[in-house]
Amino acid sequence: MNPSRDFPDAQKAVVHARALADVTRTPLAGFCVLAAGLVASLLAPTAATWRWSVGLALALLVTPFLLPRMLPRRGLLAHRISLLLYLVNGLLLAIIAYREISRIAPLLPDEWPALQNGIPWVAPVFAALYYLLQFHAWKERLLRLPEVRKALLEPPTKPVQEEIGALITDVLAAHPAEDTAWAEFRTVPASPRNWRLFLKLDSEVHGPWRVVFCPDYAIVVFRDGSRAEAVKRRSLKIVAEDPAPGAKSIQCLLRWNDHLHEGLIAPEHFQRIQSWNNG
Repeated sequence: MNPSRDFPDAQKAVVHARALADVTRTPLAGFCVLAAGLVASLLAPTAATWRWSVGLALALLVTPFLLPRMLPRRGLLAHRISLLLYLVNGLLLAIIAYREISRIAPLLPDEWPALQNGIPWVAPVFAALYYLLQFHAWKERLLRLPEVRKALLEPPTKPVQEEIGALITDVLAAHPAEDTAWAEFRTVPASPRNWRLFLKLDSEVHGPWRVVFCPDYAIVVFRDGSRAEAVKRRSLKIVAEDPAPGAKSIQCLLRWNDHLHEGLIAPEHFQRIQSWNNG
């Protein structure tokens, strides 16, 4: 493996790796679960009680986290379809909510007939919440679609693709190889220290990021293998206060390409990034 490869070649390969991660993680589980949920709601016996509705709601909440591991590998077509399913999923959720709330409404006191008749119409609120919470992720997939399509239709040469893929795989291992120059940091969501973030939806993903260093560039990648980017030396900038003696992590600010994040980092990893960037 030749980690001194020119930056343009490496950047093209990293963009291709990011596009592959985007399409293979195409979110289809939500549609599958909601479609199955609607069928179950339609086939449920009329005598089904509120326990049925609660059980169905729990299944709709839990199953989307389990199903992605069982879905086959997705491609560009599935990625495009998922953009339309964002709109479909909200409608399915509203229909299921209306049917199940209507099943529970008769349990309300008879002296509140207006409430019994009116409460099922809160179902569109569930769809609105879905659209609101999923909007940023959907918008990102929509805006990145031309880039994803181009990267998959114009892949890098096989040797470069394999080399960059090996670098990313190695740095994402639980214990990177001893000869791998790497660092890790963690971006953090809203907290009491930056409470203003609670007042807006946070469109960024948060958690561990890994960095693998090469002579002229670094690759920054999220811990699940997505959002990989190639960064030229001196373009991965990090600042932090002097850590207290014995501190396990310190607050830091990181900037690479067009990204600026607040994060936490171990002092030794901070030194690795700072040394490489200034070298």
